[in-house]
Amino acid sequence: MVAPSPSPQQIVDRIAALLALPRADQVGAARALIASLPSAERPEAWNSTFGPGSLFEAWTETAIARSVHRALASELAPIAARPGFRIVDIGGGNGSVWRSVFDGSQRGELVVVDLLAEAIESVRAAVPAGVEVRGIVGAVQDVELPACDALVCSMTLHHVAGRDAEQRRAHGLEGPGKLEVLRAFGAALEPREGLGFLVEADVDCDLDLPPGSPELADNILDSYLRRCGRAILEDLADPAQPESMRARWRGLLRYWFLEQLAVAELPVAERDVYELTVPRWKALVSDAGLTLDAHRCLDDHALFQLYRFRP
Repeated sequence: MVAPSPSPQQIVDRIAALLALPRADQVGAARALIASLPSAERPEAWNSTFGPGSLFEAWTETAIARSVHRALASELAPIAARPGFRIVDIGGGNGSVWRSVFDGSQRGELVVVDLLAEAIESVRAAVPAGVEVRGIVGAVQDVELPACDALVCSMTLHHVAGRDAEQRRAHGLEGPGKLEVLRAFGAALEPREGLGFLVEADVDCDLDLPPGSPELADNILDSYLRRCGRAILEDLADPAQPESMRARWRGLLRYWFLEQLAVAELPVAERDVYELTVPRWKALVSDAGLTLDAHRCLDDHALFQLYRFRP
């Protein structure tokens, strides 16, 4: 007799159980859990669908994501209050940050850079009419950024592999790395003496950790499951949350966090996760010729970090 497929809640319970194991046993337990689950196509890929009912929308409603949005809104609101502002948003998502920044009184321009036109339209729908939204479809390392009063790059720069172009070439990759992108940020901010805001996770997953590395696997599990996954387990424990949201959070745990462990086995060009620890991000900001004004952690799990910088 074929065993019945586990329910979404049973999968959540198994994730909670593996997180209670000693750290050294967690990667193996996670791989065993993934192998035991019936194959299923992800409801949506990361950062691909932004409308109501999407997993991305559910992600923006988690406590850990909202802590990031609150911090960014507090930094950006004074800049958006200036008449005629121009702010560049790298990786627009569904525009959830901007709902807390704009109240309808501001007049200025928001330039959204994203690979998907759908994300730009989601941001446009999230902001009031007084804010003109200009979209630039493309990867941040490939586009020309306009002069701006502020630039925010939240959970996006880690998609660029490698510290710099030299390290990329050593791994068979072309084009600019994080260092060159940060220099472009500084060039966009300099004409208007603007401020830059970078949000990234504190975890090491860049090119110097090769596919199949036990350290890479542990670091990915640490970021996506041990810390972010725990935060979502805490959200699921809140009985006041509607079942429709809880169902999507259970989907996040399985498809976006547990199964993200498979990234540790991908070739470097396909990984799409190239994070750095706090000291390495700070060093990179400095090496790009930028001045780091402030740095702070944004959540209770010491995962997401905000770096405020100027040219």
